[in-house]
Formats: sequence, C-alpha cells, structure tokens
Amino acid sequence: IIPSKDNPQILKKCLDSLQGLDNIEVIVVDNGSTEENRKTIEKIVGDGKYLYRPMLFNFSEMCNLGVREAKGKYLLFLNDDIETCGTNWLDKMKEKAAQDYVGAVGLKLYYPQSEKIQHVGITNLPVGPVHKLQFAEDNRSYYFDRNKGSRNYLAVTGACLLIEASKYAEVGGFKTNLQVAYNDVEL
Repeated sequence: IIPSKDNPQILKKCLDSLQGLDNIEVIVVDNGSTEENRKTIEKIVGDGKYLYRPMLFNFSEMCNLGVREAKGKYLLFLNDDIETCGTNWLDKMKEKAAQDYVGAVGLKLYYPQSEKIQHVGITNLPVGPVHKLQFAEDNRSYYFDRNKGSRNYLAVTGACLLIEASKYAEVGGFKTNLQVAYNDVEL
C-alpha cells in the first residue's frame, strides 16, 4: 500500500524496485494528483490497484483506504520514495511479522545514494519519538550493534512497515486524527 500524489517518476522507481517479488498485490492510493499525473500513474501502476481519492493529505486515511482493498495476509506500507534492494527482504520481514509477540516490522532505511541511516527503529526520548541513529553513517557499530541485525524497538516508521492484516484489524488500523505524524508510532 503506497500513498502517493503527483510523484509519478518517484513512484515508478519504488514500483520498479518491487519487481521480482512473488505474490504481491500493489495498491497505490492517490489523494488528488493532477489529471496529467493521474494518467501517468495509472499506466505506471499497470495491473496493480490505483485508488484515486481527492482529499486533503491524511497518511492514516490513505493507508486505511488501501487496506480496505487489500486481500493479503500481510500488509506492507511504503512511502512512494522508498526503493528496495535485494530479493529476500520481504520474506525476512514476513518471518518476523508472523511471530505472535511481534506487532509491526520495519527495515533499516538509508538516505539516497549513501549509507547514512535514516531509520533503524523508533525510540522514545523526553522530546518524543525519534528515529534511532538518524544521520549516523552505517560504517561502524553503534550502541552494541543496534544498527546491525534484527532488533526489538518501540515502533518502526510507516515509510516501510509490515504487519499481519489480522493484527492491523485488531488495533483498528491507523488513527485518522493523526494525519501526518506519529500515526506509525501509535499503531
């Protein structure tokens, strides 16, 4: 499920990076692209589902709309600017998400064309939730290898989040009163 608006070139890179994955259903939720971009996005999405719903930006509502159309056991939420690497990352995420004690699963995210960490999980500080190790170069170990391997965190970012559909339903999905931020933390 990929929320997107007026970013066909960026969305295409995201969708291209998903090529080669088996048994995935792509759902793009567009909250009001221009007519020209809408036509381009429809072509880019191809056999996937394209939900065009003009509305004010509300990440939570866009994700929930996509879920209503999804048929899979797992729900993967991606920002349209995410480009995945490799082929077995989704299987590894599903393996973790299938555990009874796991809520949501995320991946280590880098800033474009770098190994600068954008996200390895969310931690809570006195100022509120923050991305752990954001802006750190991933060329050494931090906090006893918190940037290496699988780790348990308070939350993961909605930029790349996998959850079993049954768990998503159990918690009631994304809260729409959190339109832009903290909806992933709350989930």
